[in-house]
Amino acid sequence: MLREAIFFPDPSKKEEKLAELEPIFANFFDDFGKTGDVAMVLVTDDGLSGAVWTRLYTQEKHSFGFVDETTPELGIAVKEKYRDKGIGAEMIERLLKKLADEGFDNVSLSVDRRNPAAKLYERLGFIIHSEDKTSYIMLKRL
Repeated sequence: MLREAIFFPDPSKKEEKLAELEPIFANFFDDFGKTGDVAMVLVTDDGLSGAVWTRLYTQEKHSFGFVDETTPELGIAVKEKYRDKGIGAEMIERLLKKLADEGFDNVSLSVDRRNPAAKLYERLGFIIHSEDKTSYIMLKRL
């Protein structure tokens, strides 16, 4: 699902970009299950059709949406067939509730500026924390 989550506006470069990112994918899931590591999945008749997860990172070892060591970073993927049906929003809302119940104050994410999901994140209350020429780091207070 991580590969599904990465937005590639030019599908012809998808495999090239995946090969470039493969070495850092392990950071997302090595020793998954620590504090701040939460995952929920959507299983349909088609099998695994969506997932949403968070992870706490360190200053030395982090992902693209890193804010600080106390803010879990959110990732989400929904297979194309299930997009634009409110499923992603519902998955995120459930995960945000769980994080709030566990005492977290914030959650962050990284999104490509061209990704239409940025509008979804805004509707869910995420604000732009920082940005560069290609992406936003967004933050939501819980």
